[in-house]
Amino acid sequence: MIAGSRQTVCVSRRIFLDQATRRLHEAGIEEARKEARSLIEAVAGISIAHQLAFPDVLLSVDQLVMLGDALAMREARVPLSQIVGEASFYNLTFKVTKDTLTPRPESELLVDMAIEYAQALSSICLLDVFTGTGAIGISVARCLSDIGKDVVLVMTDNSQHAIDVARQNARRLISTVDWTLERTDIWPSTCRPYDVITANPPYIATDEIATLMPEVKRFEPLSALDGGKDGLSFYRRLAREAGRFLSDDGVLIIEIGASQEEDVLSLFLNDRAWREHGRKNDLAGYTRLLSFHKVTE
Repeated sequence: MIAGSRQTVCVSRRIFLDQATRRLHEAGIEEARKEARSLIEAVAGISIAHQLAFPDVLLSVDQLVMLGDALAMREARVPLSQIVGEASFYNLTFKVTKDTLTPRPESELLVDMAIEYAQALSSICLLDVFTGTGAIGISVARCLSDIGKDVVLVMTDNSQHAIDVARQNARRLISTVDWTLERTDIWPSTCRPYDVITANPPYIATDEIATLMPEVKRFEPLSALDGGKDGLSFYRRLAREAGRFLSDDGVLIIEIGASQEEDVLSLFLNDRAWREHGRKNDLAGYTRLLSFHKVTE
C-alpha cells in the first residue's frame, strides 16, 4: 500500500495508479485516473504510452518516494504544474512557480492570432503585457524567429517574482531574440510604437474568486486573477492607454473571460478610438480573443 511520502515497499505502476486514482477521486479531483497517469508521467518520467504498455513494471524506491510526495500535494489540490515546477505551452516547456499563473491552453489561441498577423511583416516589435511566465510573448517570438523574422520583444509585469521567472524562460527559449523585461504597472518606460501588443490581464471579478476551483483560488497568485469589482478594470485601462504604444497599422490582441465579449467590445468601440480587427472562439464556442486597430486620422 501507499502509506505516505516515504513509501519504501516497491509496487507496480498498476498498483500505484489504482491507489492514486482512488485518493485523487476522494480529494474531489475530476478525471482522477487521467490525473494519476499525468502525475506518474511528470514526476517519474514514465510516459503514458509506456504506462499502458508495461503496467506491471515495478516502481523503484526513489520513484515511489517522489510520487508519494507529489500525490500528497496533489491531494491538497496543489496544481501539477507547481508540483513539478513546469508547464507545457505551445510545444515549449515553461518554468512555473507559485508566484506565476500557469499558462492556460486557451491562451495558445492568442499566440496563434499574433503569429497570423505578424507573418506578413519582415520585422516585428512585440509587446507582451501582464507577461507572467512570459509564455505568450516568448512563444510568439520563438515561432516568428524560427521562420526568419526579425523580432524585438518587450515583456512587462508588475510582479518581480514573475519577471524573474520570465527571465529564466526567455534565456532558455529565445536566446537569439532581442528581448527585454521590465517590472512596471502595465506599460514599458520607453514609449515606442509596437506592431503587436498581446495582453492577458486579470479578468476575474473580485467576488467570484472565492468560487473558483481550489487549484486556482488557493495556489494561483491573486494579482494575476483579480480584475476588480466587475472583472473589467484592466480592459478599461487597455482601451484608454494602449493606443499610444501601438503603431498606426498595429494590432492589440487581448484574451477575455468566457462571458465578457460584449462588455469588452463596448469599452473599446463606444468612444470610436478603436475598430475591431477580429475575434476567436475557444473549443467550447466562447469568444476568448478580441483584437483591435486604433483609429487614426
